[in-house]
Amino acid sequence: MRRVCLAVLLVFVLSGVLAEGSYYEALDGLITADNVLFEMESEGFSVFFIRDSLLEAKKFFIGLNSSDLVENVNSESDEARKDYLEDLIIVGENFPSYERQVQDYSEVLRLTDVIVQRREQAYRILDGVSLFEEKAIQYRDEGVLTEDALVIVENVKVAFEGERYDDAEKFLEDANLKLNELFVEKQKIGSAIRATQGFFIRYWWQSLLVLAGLIAIAIPAYKRISKKLKERQLGGLKVKLSTTKDLLKRAQENCFNAKTITLETYRIREKRYKDNMVTIENKIKILEKILGISKAVEEVNGAKAVGLKIVR
Repeated sequence: MRRVCLAVLLVFVLSGVLAEGSYYEALDGLITADNVLFEMESEGFSVFFIRDSLLEAKKFFIGLNSSDLVENVNSESDEARKDYLEDLIIVGENFPSYERQVQDYSEVLRLTDVIVQRREQAYRILDGVSLFEEKAIQYRDEGVLTEDALVIVENVKVAFEGERYDDAEKFLEDANLKLNELFVEKQKIGSAIRATQGFFIRYWWQSLLVLAGLIAIAIPAYKRISKKLKERQLGGLKVKLSTTKDLLKRAQENCFNAKTITLETYRIREKRYKDNMVTIENKIKILEKILGISKAVEEVNGAKAVGLKIVR
């Protein structure tokens, strides 16, 4: 009999511990979800889904009577949690009776986890679009006609703005598949060109005469076109570098002045932006060297220095 009583007592104790743990996990989950909502609003995301999910999670946390949270407020030692609980009481008082839910911490945790995963999905899509655009530029420079893939990626942006993240990821996958398909087609054309080399081997000297004439015409034109393409690419890289610097400054402002993003979020973005800046700057240096811009700048600076000496 004594063993039975001890077992029952142990069950009650464990139930209380588990319930308390679920309570704090649910409360921390709500606080995290609220921070996610604030962060995504600050970044300009559309957040209707997150706002609705967070409100539903709060209903399951508050339960049928918000006044039950008063006891939790009085016993809470952490000031941040205490302030949040007081705000929840005010929110709960505004719920109509027919909208209230039976208290369910597991449902709170499910909904707040959905919100956190929603944020991760949003940034994953943005990163995927950035990678796609970089690859599209690289393929275009290699002669691949990327327009069909770029049309598909526009659907990604439309779906993303409409908070249809699953559709956006599907469109992004389709866009990448199309881009790879266009690249393969370009490779096949190259293979077909190589297959014609047998003809030129058979009629090598006649081919050389024709080829020499074509080269004499094509080389100057190719140099002009190649230079124009590289100048356009250089201009695009400089714009991208400037934009990335502005994004870094904005992240610094949001973190240290406006306090709209956490330090952890800022560190993630800072690393991404700085890595991109290093990559872009290296590409700019290579293009400037190819175009002879670096040498021209050095000569101008040298001429200015000589001029200064003469004036003195």
